[in-house]
Amino acid sequence: MQAGDRWFASTAIAGIAATADGAVTHARIYEVQQTHSRLILETDFEEITFLLALGDTLFAAATTTPTGDGDSDAPRSALLRVEPGGAAFPIWQGRGVFAGLLPAVEGGLTAVLREPGRVLRMQTDGSAFVRVASVDSIQPNTVARWADHLVIGDGTSGRLFQLTTAPGDSGWFDAPVEDLGAHGHWGSIEWQAQEPDDSRVQLRTRSGNSAVPDDNWSEWSAVLRASGQKIASPAARYLQYRVILRGDVDASPTVRRISFSARQTNVPPRIESLSTFAYRGNPQAPGPLPPQSANGSKSSFRLPQSKSLRMVRWQAEDANHDKLRFSIYLRGETQQEWKLIEQDLELTSVYWDTETMPEGMTQLRLVASDADHNPAVGALQDEYISEPFPIDNSPPVVELSTSRAGNTTVVEASFVDRVTSVRGARYSLDYEDHGPRLAPTDGLFDSRREQAVFELEDLAAGEHVIAVQAWDQLDNVGVARIVVIIE
Repeated sequence: MQAGDRWFASTAIAGIAATADGAVTHARIYEVQQTHSRLILETDFEEITFLLALGDTLFAAATTTPTGDGDSDAPRSALLRVEPGGAAFPIWQGRGVFAGLLPAVEGGLTAVLREPGRVLRMQTDGSAFVRVASVDSIQPNTVARWADHLVIGDGTSGRLFQLTTAPGDSGWFDAPVEDLGAHGHWGSIEWQAQEPDDSRVQLRTRSGNSAVPDDNWSEWSAVLRASGQKIASPAARYLQYRVILRGDVDASPTVRRISFSARQTNVPPRIESLSTFAYRGNPQAPGPLPPQSANGSKSSFRLPQSKSLRMVRWQAEDANHDKLRFSIYLRGETQQEWKLIEQDLELTSVYWDTETMPEGMTQLRLVASDADHNPAVGALQDEYISEPFPIDNSPPVVELSTSRAGNTTVVEASFVDRVTSVRGARYSLDYEDHGPRLAPTDGLFDSRREQAVFELEDLAAGEHVIAVQAWDQLDNVGVARIVVIIE
């Protein structure tokens, strides 16, 4: 490129550093002289496709084209302003590939880009830019000025298109696709516009269930001639509207605002899970906790504690993001009807004291409703029934008997629990801090009725207190004591 008596050239070279994708490239600008060249600027872009000089200032159109796929890998470009001393800074940055760079007739710069196709007019200091035209229907490949017209070459068809500054008598604008977030029904569409005499604004709409309009979308609707009309496009997730402007040289309409109403199709809420467990002071840990020490000591003897407090917890979601309310019902194993115990809950967990509840196997039924955000006729709900679980607040009944065989005291213990199986047992002698665990006679604590036998050798003469503790699956503790006198 020649600027006065100076020549400039741009290029892209492979850098020394390398990445997994190959060599790093840095586009450069040189000032070319008769016997040598001088490097003016090295950029972080892959190539500089256009150079333009206005006075002593250079403008360089730089582009990097990633090799991957996806929106994040779209070509990125910048228009760099290079001062006479070599300092450079971008006056515009964005998506796309430069197809041309020219000085604007009214001052400033005119840039044509593709991916997407558009014509931009920029201030040379970067203070402002405007989109003069969108040319999405072609792939700009080259651009030139002819008189006061801009001529754009289409790289796909090979045709030339002329862009003038003269106002047209009609035109349209396709708005970006609107995403309702889910399948929905359309309401009315309104717009605010200035319509001088002999001009008018009209709209059309279309809808579909893919993010990009294709053959599966509806056809453009009939023309909407007045603001506030009902959208006639079929129910769907996505909507696009087209603004049609008609006027003449002396009367051109202007649209200030467009808005429309819509409502997602209501879908039922979904309960993902429902669980309940003994609370025991730890809401994060379902299931029984280890038995606690009888006197707070650090001994290995940890005595279970009876607890009637349970945690009920669930997970639920609503695709429409409606606020949900929950109701909890209860039914015992021999009952036919559900009984309401909690309603209008907004949280997803509650504490439940079962102390006054009938013991036995029980089920919970959780109902989720979106009635707060929908009319009564359109409200929906989901329900979830828990697995049967025991309500057991009674300790095992412990019965003891003793006999003597020489110097040996034989203790027979029986354990009976009304609801859950016996989980373990211990004994202690004369109020000792801890004692050994007992083994059941059948080898495993796994039923509501268990027995154990243990022997005490060579007890000293006098009175002795033998205590046996047993606990069930919910850590309810039963204790019995027996006094023996050794002669």
